[in-house]
Amino acid sequence: MDMPAPKRPSFNPVLSPERIALNAERERNRLASIAAIEAARIARGVPTEADIQSAQRDGLALLDKWRAFTCGKPTLIRLCAAPTLTWEEIDKIRADIAWTEREAKALALYVRRQRTKGVNWPDAVVVVGIKLLTALDADRTRERNKRGWGKSTSSGGHWCAAMLEIDRDLAIKHGRSLLTKHLTQLRHIEPAHTRKGA
Repeated sequence: MDMPAPKRPSFNPVLSPERIALNAERERNRLASIAAIEAARIARGVPTEADIQSAQRDGLALLDKWRAFTCGKPTLIRLCAAPTLTWEEIDKIRADIAWTEREAKALALYVRRQRTKGVNWPDAVVVVGIKLLTALDADRTRERNKRGWGKSTSSGGHWCAAMLEIDRDLAIKHGRSLLTKHLTQLRHIEPAHTRKGA
């Protein structure tokens, strides 16, 4: 005797009144949030010339301070040269400034805690090595040409180059460890007494 298969409970697409009220409240809150954001944007209006000049001045100061280490550098250069900016573009400049400063502080903290020694060269030779590799790294490692900093050392190397004017000792400390990865390029500046076999 064949037994009929047990019936599965059917899915009831009808929502309870509580669920309907909760969904309606969520949608009202979502629309109110969107309206508040839009109202704030409209109230902010069009940036004044002073707002634009202030943001561009801050962006140029950041580029001057951190050079190639600057986060979002191509966009920042474009925005700092633009004749006019929207609030979104001004916010982008401010965000890049905060991002760069955050990255620079994080790297400085890492370097201060770092225990590795790196090359045993005089400070002046380490500085020359940092500047040389930075000058050779115009492509920021986009091309594999064995010139300048490598992929793993580019950001730190450009940070060292900028830090030479901010905190020379910290830049040299980190530069020593980075230069060990580029000895082939630096043979002509390496002090003779440090070469293997010398």
